[in-house]
Amino acid sequence: MIFDTESTKQVQILVEYVTDTGSAFAVTPQGDTVFLNARLVNRMNVEAGDVYNAFLLPNYPDKRDDTPWRAMRVELAPVTPMIDNIKLSREDQEMLERAEYEEKEARIVEYMREYGGASTVLELSTALDLEPSDVQSILDHNRLTQLFMKVDAYMLLSEDN
Repeated sequence: MIFDTESTKQVQILVEYVTDTGSAFAVTPQGDTVFLNARLVNRMNVEAGDVYNAFLLPNYPDKRDDTPWRAMRVELAPVTPMIDNIKLSREDQEMLERAEYEEKEARIVEYMREYGGASTVLELSTALDLEPSDVQSILDHNRLTQLFMKVDAYMLLSEDN
C-alpha cells in the first residue's frame, strides 16, 4: 500500500539542506529525516533553515531506514519553531534575540507612522500586544538608530477645571 492514511501525520519540520538536484531534507522534532521532492521544493520556494508544518507519509520501503518520512504537502510555519530540545549557542541565541528585538522595533515604527508618530508606552503595548517593559526598553535603547525621541507634551485642559 503506497498511501496509508493511518500512518500519515502532520508535524513541524526544519529544512536542513536543499540538494543540487532540487530536492531537500528536513528533520522532525523527534529527529526523523524527511524527504521533500524537487517539485514541492520548487513550488514552495523551500530553503535551508525554513520551518514548515508538513503533512508526512511513510517513505517508500527501500528508503525508510535512512529517511523514514516524505512530505506530501508543506505550509510555512510561524516564526517560532516548535522543535524541542535544541540548545542554541550563545551567538545564535543573541542573534535570535536581536531578530526578535528588531521585529518588535519595526512594528512600533510602523504603528507610530500610521497613527501620527506620538504614542505612549501603554498605547503601543496595547495596540501591538507587546509587554510594556519590552516597548519601554526599545524606546529607551535606540541611541544608535535614533528612531525615537522622548518629548514633553502639553494637554489642553477642559474649561471645567
